Amino acid sequence: DFTNAKTPPIGYSPETMYLIENGFQGKSCVLKYSNRIEVFKEGKIYEWFKGKLPVPEVYFNECIDGIYYLVVEMMDGEMLAQTFKKWSKKQTIEFYANLLKLIHSLDISDFPFNHDLDYRLNKIVVSEAKTQYFERELKGKHPQEMYDFLQRNKHFEKDLVVCHGDVCFPNFMMKDDKLQALIDVSGAGISDRYLDISIALRTLRFNFEVIEDTLTNEDICYFCECYGLEKLDDFKLKYYIYLDELTNG
Repeated sequence: DFTNAKTPPIGYSPETMYLIENGFQGKSCVLKYSNRIEVFKEGKIYEWFKGKLPVPEVYFNECIDGIYYLVVEMMDGEMLAQTFKKWSKKQTIEFYANLLKLIHSLDISDFPFNHDLDYRLNKIVVSEAKTQYFERELKGKHPQEMYDFLQRNKHFEKDLVVCHGDVCFPNFMMKDDKLQALIDVSGAGISDRYLDISIALRTLRFNFEVIEDTLTNEDICYFCECYGLEKLDDFKLKYYIYLDELTNG
């Protein structure tokens, strides 16, 4: 019943998505479907996270006539993108750094898919890069140049952890100032922790600028202190920002 169906307010997912009240056996749910197997994988990743971190319940995850259908619990509350506006800058940084630290503390041994760096590099289609969304420092940068950099420099030492893969504020649901659920986990996998850290610092800058504030060097140092990093690796920050620009936009 799509009578009460709505599309998500934000997001760039290539899949079709609907938010449906009372849509699955009387339960409000999120329906995602596509011919891409990533939809099915996302359901399996939610199941892997269950019991480790809060995630939506998976109601249905099947392939029918070549189309993958995933139906999960609709979480109430609000996105972190809204919650942080009620917090101090220090409170936001502390919560966010500790959240990443918690995700990265999970045991990687039985993660269900090989979502490593080569997997991510193989997903890149240079001609489809969304250059209009590039960070301001990368405006005018040619996607092929960025891709060549990624391939040429991919054999560095990895500090492997479970990464969410897209730690922007809308992918964390909040309720009463507490984490309600991780969502949009299709990009999760075993990666160097800087896959998330690089996106996290960019996300903090973006969201602080939305409320007419700035991410200062002092703020970055506080993030590192809360997370447990003694020093930022500038090469890895650059590498994973390039990777994200070419895979997510």
